[in-house]
Amino acid sequence: MSHPEPSEQPSRHQAILSLSLPIIAGMLSQNVVNVVDTAMVGRVGTTALASVGLGSFLNFFFAAFVMGIAVGVQTLCARWRGAGREDYAVPLNGGLTLALAIGAPLYLIFSWSTDWFMALASDDPEVARGGAGYLQARLIGLVAIGVNFAFRSYWSAVERASLYFITIITMHVTNITLNWLLIFGNLGFPELGVVGAGLGTGLSMWVGVIIHLGLALRFARPYGFLARLPSRADWRTLLSMALPSGVERTLFALGMTIFMSLIGRISAEALAASNVILNLFLVAILPAMGFGIASATFVSRSIGAGAPSEALAWQRAVAHWALGALTLIALPFGFASAWIAGSFTTDAGTAQMISETLWLMALILPMEASHMVIYQSLLGLGDNRFVMGITLTAQWLVSLPLVYLIAVTWGWGVWWAWALHFMIRGGQCLSYHIRWRHRLTQLIERAEGQEIDLRSSEV
Repeated sequence: MSHPEPSEQPSRHQAILSLSLPIIAGMLSQNVVNVVDTAMVGRVGTTALASVGLGSFLNFFFAAFVMGIAVGVQTLCARWRGAGREDYAVPLNGGLTLALAIGAPLYLIFSWSTDWFMALASDDPEVARGGAGYLQARLIGLVAIGVNFAFRSYWSAVERASLYFITIITMHVTNITLNWLLIFGNLGFPELGVVGAGLGTGLSMWVGVIIHLGLALRFARPYGFLARLPSRADWRTLLSMALPSGVERTLFALGMTIFMSLIGRISAEALAASNVILNLFLVAILPAMGFGIASATFVSRSIGAGAPSEALAWQRAVAHWALGALTLIALPFGFASAWIAGSFTTDAGTAQMISETLWLMALILPMEASHMVIYQSLLGLGDNRFVMGITLTAQWLVSLPLVYLIAVTWGWGVWWAWALHFMIRGGQCLSYHIRWRHRLTQLIERAEGQEIDLRSSEV
């Protein structure tokens, strides 16, 4: 099992940062836009804010599947590129086809039933009515979400994440501008309120598609972009990665909805505290997610090049960066938890729940660094079905029943709900590590024994 020589370290770490930092920056910029959107809608009124919040969550649930199908694009493109193939943009053609073939029917189904979904989600008729209008407008971008994720996967696979960053920043500026025009009716545009907020976001997704297409025609056309579709065998491989990831993300989003609804049964304060905790947690793990996406690229490329030992070296190097980043982020959650909690609420009971759980979150964030990187590394190996099985088993058969029993039925409270959630994620991380070492050992032994060609589409 080979390891990088000291002389290789600068180039390896430079490659990790060059790929990871634009992805992380793009993800962080999305959170800034979310805050700006919330502030704009909040000026319309409390009902509008509630409508948009609920509609946004339903939109995420609807889009989860088309977001998941893009995973196979990154793995196959990076693998083909590592194998020295000149047509490594062909899997992108497949990913775009899937985004259209799956996203378009989903758009038709969901756009015709937004009233029903919102009535199911809220018993307030004003919130349901406003949310239905917002959601229907937002769904205009459903197909575009799948297309944009496919392009992001491709740019990550070929280590051109700066192109993704340029695109997403342009999308965000477009989103904010359209919101300003359409929510309030500025510069002669119609004043559409929450519907304008949905249109602004949905249309900005299509702006991203246009930019991605232009960049791909320039930088991906020589490598097979729009030249042909994948072969039957390549389709089988792509679908074996895309469909499990789509199912996983959809059911995971549904599971988190149920998790939050269970916490709502504890008390309104517990739900309010958990909303803050969840949002802080999602922001805190963004660097690890970005580093994890980079790990998936390097792992896939190494497998394509027939060098599984290099995949292990890349994963370790990326994990060190993720660990350092999340350890730094954990410090304020541990030492300034009360101040952070107080900045979100003036209610003493809610603030105490937040503060106590942030201490716990500070302890588990370093583990989350490993979790995110090893999760993405397994996707880089194409082990999507195993990842789906572990994720959904842990959530649906272990986490949700235990939270209901211990935190809700026994009345142990919100801290235990989150403690169980974090502990079970730790168990997932351990399972992923065992699987990772097992698969890498197999691939290294086979490569050394020349039993298989690691450059093939399937390993």
